[in-house]
Amino acid sequence: MKTFRLFFIVIIVITLKTTIVQSQPLAIENASWLIHNRSMIPFGYFHSFWGYTIKGDTIINGKAYKKVFSFDILETFETSTTVLNPIPPLHLMMMNLKGFLRDEGQKVYAITLNNNFSCLANIEYELLNFGYNVGDTLNLCIADYPPFPFYMVDSIKYNAPPFNRKNIYSHGNVIYQGIGTSVGLFEAFEVIDSWFNLERYSTNGTSGIGVITGNKNTKKTKHSFNIFPNPAKDKININYQDNENLSGTDICIRNAQGQLVLQRTLEQNITQIDISQLQQGVYVAKINHSDGSVIQKKFIVIK
Repeated sequence: MKTFRLFFIVIIVITLKTTIVQSQPLAIENASWLIHNRSMIPFGYFHSFWGYTIKGDTIINGKAYKKVFSFDILETFETSTTVLNPIPPLHLMMMNLKGFLRDEGQKVYAITLNNNFSCLANIEYELLNFGYNVGDTLNLCIADYPPFPFYMVDSIKYNAPPFNRKNIYSHGNVIYQGIGTSVGLFEAFEVIDSWFNLERYSTNGTSGIGVITGNKNTKKTKHSFNIFPNPAKDKININYQDNENLSGTDICIRNAQGQLVLQRTLEQNITQIDISQLQQGVYVAKINHSDGSVIQKKFIVIK
């Protein structure tokens, strides 16, 4: 009886392990992404929408790649997010070859025809890596765009079957296994006065672009806070945008090397912190919320 019970437990463990590490390829035919960019301008925001779609195969230096095409959809000076419904038909879009993608184990490699933020053109680079563990620093060129030089893995979650996607959380960004990131596909995590967002994803081509199927656990926390001014010189103000009283909650500030340089206790939902002793550079402020969620923001210190 004990032998049977042990055998049954071993089978369950092996099954669960196999399910969790199941490969989720990204470079598949007809995969399509819709990206929304919001850029700050003097009188509001400029919104741009574009997309990518995978069509066809090619061989480069003996390796098999999928071809990735880009297409522009809409540009607008509206001060609020434009709702795109329905997406324009594929044949109405002018598509240009963006580059090439291939999967290899836990990694996704790319070649782009033009420089892509910190990713150089016409050479293969590591676009995504799903082998990271909590505490690791992301060694990805899309996560290495000045002035934000480092990203560490905060947490990892898995979606429920049948999707079983591994989601890597880093400083408010998410890397979705088999999909891309919360900011898009080739887009950098952080750019000053410009924000990217993966609006829709589909494996049915551009006509099927819809919600990110199966990512039930990837919604951003309802809690948030602002840091102002940013950049700052001597003091920053933390404005916590929640009705809950945060008195007694600690806020931790780390430098670009991940070292804890400052820790303060919030006295109310708006707290001023003296940063005059901090050197010039990029810092991350983090609040551990009582419900277990972690929220954080980057800010820049200038002297």
